[in-house]
Amino acid sequence: MSFDGVTVTVSGTITIDTTAKTLSATVTITAVNSTTGGVILSKTITINLSSSMSGSLNFVLDVPSVPFMLAASCTITTSSTATCLVTRTPDLNHNGTVDIVDVSMIAVGFDATIGSSRYNPSADLNGDGKVDIIDVATAAADFGASVY
Repeated sequence: MSFDGVTVTVSGTITIDTTAKTLSATVTITAVNSTTGGVILSKTITINLSSSMSGSLNFVLDVPSVPFMLAASCTITTSSTATCLVTRTPDLNHNGTVDIVDVSMIAVGFDATIGSSRYNPSADLNGDGKVDIIDVATAAADFGASVY
């Protein structure tokens, strides 16, 4: 997956216990500058999550990048199907969780575009020059997710 000149790869082993509604994973995230090929980040993370709901579990892997922090937002279904989406980090306040403060920061800039006084480029999660419903939906999909 590529975003803002950075190519991000996520790989690993995931185990889902559907009875206990838990996820155990060891994932490696690698971020490479798409132009130079230089490695920005390569780290392996152990993740243990539990949920009171059935369906899917989410986690976010932060990718330090310039000028904006990126993230791979990953969703794992109970059938162990994993999908990840790379955007600017939805954890705008960098407290380790995608929470109401992050969503509120996006809401403050809602409908703002580059050049307007309310435009916050960090809230423009997909980097398209405007803070819109796509950015809100991206943060909402990660709401409550732990950030690693």
